[in-house]
Amino acid sequence: MNLKKARAGDKTEKKRFLDMLKYLQNSPEGLKLIITDSQAMDILDQWTPQDIPLTTFSVMMANYMSYDNLGLFVEGLEAFSFLKNGDEILIMESCNHNRQCDDIGTQQIPRLIKEKLALELKIAFSFGRVMPDNLSQYKLAIHCGGCMADRQKYGQRMTKLKEAGIPVTNYGLFLAWIHNPRAVKRVSKIFQR
Repeated sequence: MNLKKARAGDKTEKKRFLDMLKYLQNSPEGLKLIITDSQAMDILDQWTPQDIPLTTFSVMMANYMSYDNLGLFVEGLEAFSFLKNGDEILIMESCNHNRQCDDIGTQQIPRLIKEKLALELKIAFSFGRVMPDNLSQYKLAIHCGGCMADRQKYGQRMTKLKEAGIPVTNYGLFLAWIHNPRAVKRVSKIFQR
């Protein structure tokens, strides 16, 4: 879907999506789950009937990589209620991918924090294998889904953050939350036991 058109109210985008849903629901396999990009949750949460489970790739990865500890990342979102101007946060990625225009970690997340939360934060970045030695200065860590890391190393990162008392959330949960706060409950529901 073209998110720009969808957000602008283009009815053809919604019709295409709903037609696809109907087709999948009527297929022999049926429709059991929709997995989308976290950036689309503001639209897809509205357009997808509540009886169809909906989550995102990044949320699925965070749950898998954290050994079914998605709650850690959901709780981390609470840090936004006490952050204030001048606080320092850490944005972390497990890999060193080539940064592109409007990169999620270095461009979109900082911009959304400033625009939607009206916060002027100090933002540090950590890419690849290296993790800052002193985590105590950070009020929050926002970590990628970890698709290029192994579970053991990802888990070690989460353990270090927990031991340092640093709340942590995930790119996907952050993006779902910032565009539509109620979507967090929906994207995490299929992982609750």
